[in-house]
Amino acid sequence: MMRVIFREPTASDLDVLAAHMRPMDALECRLAGRREPREALEEGVSSASWVRVAEIDGEVVCCFGLTEVSFLGEEAHPWMLCASGIEKHARVVLTCAKRFLAQMQEESERLSNVVHAHNRSAIRFLKWCGFAFGEKMTIKGEPFLEFSWSREAKAPAYV
Repeated sequence: MMRVIFREPTASDLDVLAAHMRPMDALECRLAGRREPREALEEGVSSASWVRVAEIDGEVVCCFGLTEVSFLGEEAHPWMLCASGIEKHARVVLTCAKRFLAQMQEESERLSNVVHAHNRSAIRFLKWCGFAFGEKMTIKGEPFLEFSWSREAKAPAYV
């Protein structure tokens, strides 16, 4: 039986993730955040209102969190950085993602961030989570897409 644990990250977890980060995630760190993977993880963890690592059968497969943009809870940036091989645990990650997404949505009116336009697995995951995508933008010569979710956009229309 698979053992799945979500917990606070340790310095050792960040070392492991940085050393084994998916190439596309590492590229996003370098372009969008202008940081090496270990630095991006440290910054993400230190600035997040909450953060977790997913450990599956003793292997840390990703780190994710929510960084508030405004103190009023109006907007926050969800983020996730993954180790190579996370795809073999996709079903577990997808199943558990909804719980954490709901927590993010309770805390903020709007969630947004950017993803490299060629990061197909991340884009599929974000679509599955219900995020909408904006137009392409260029960061350091590379194509990125803004993704977002808002309570207002998801609210039912009343007549």
